Amino acid sequence: MQDALLTARQAADRLGIKLDTLYAYVSRGRLNSVGVAGSRERRYRTEDVEALLALRDGQRPERATEAEALMPVIASSICLIDNGWFYYRGEDVVRLAEVATLEEVATLLWRAETSSGGDVDRGTPSPPEISVSGLIERCQIRLAWMADKDLPALDLTRGGVIRTGRGIIRELAACIALTAPSSEPIHRQLANAWGLDAAKADILRRCLVLIADHELNASTFVARCVASTGATPYAVVSAAPRWP
Repeated sequence: MQDALLTARQAADRLGIKLDTLYAYVSRGRLNSVGVAGSRERRYRTEDVEALLALRDGQRPERATEAEALMPVIASSICLIDNGWFYYRGEDVVRLAEVATLEEVATLLWRAETSSGGDVDRGTPSPPEISVSGLIERCQIRLAWMADKDLPALDLTRGGVIRTGRGIIRELAACIALTAPSSEPIHRQLANAWGLDAAKADILRRCLVLIADHELNASTFVARCVASTGATPYAVVSAAPRWP
């Protein structure tokens, strides 16, 4: 006999959560959805919902694992992975990748006003030459140097964090490309540094858009934890490098 299927609203009501949280469960693999023939609607098996409810409430069904019990679930309006579709702030990421730059996606994620790029030079001196060869080490040293010089980064208002975030993105792009900070789109800076033609530069732009947010992987989780302590954006980024 086929398993009983619940709508998204029914599943959310059974779990006592909002629909956004239900979709967060799905995107993190804690709950599976199934397709409905002839439509794009998705349903949820009653037994899966009940098993998740039991696990969340502290019961231990036989199929539950230690990893599942420890997996955090944090609803977010920034990123959603649902039923094979990927969204930033409700915008289809694949469509964004057709036309957007990384800077434009950052503006969307931050819900900030569009940056004109005119604030590249904020009156801080140029960073010293960095002799280490490792990319992560180079970026960490640059972040530490910036944090020491950029006192306005202590402004943790929304506008202050966005200003610092834009500066971090520019500086790290320059650190990767081994050039001076620039208002030129990052994919072009990297393409010029790596000798890529226009077609490959466009592929690079698309890739940067597609990986602009990682939902809740290990580095993102660490960044959120550090940010919750009131740390500056420099400390947040430094604490959560994505090691190769």
